[in-house]
Amino acid sequence: MKKINWPRVLIGLLVLILLAVMAKNLIGGFSRKSSKATTTVQLSGSKPALS
Repeated sequence: MKKINWPRVLIGLLVLILLAVMAKNLIGGFSRKSSKATTTVQLSGSKPALS
């Protein structure tokens, strides 16, 4: 069995997560109103969105 280089794997995962967050922020910056609405809906959970 090959030994997994755990530090490298963890760093890779962190970088991927950071990239995903940055991409989300960029998309949110382009469409702030819609992104705010979607984030509030996600945070509130199962509550219906106020239209």
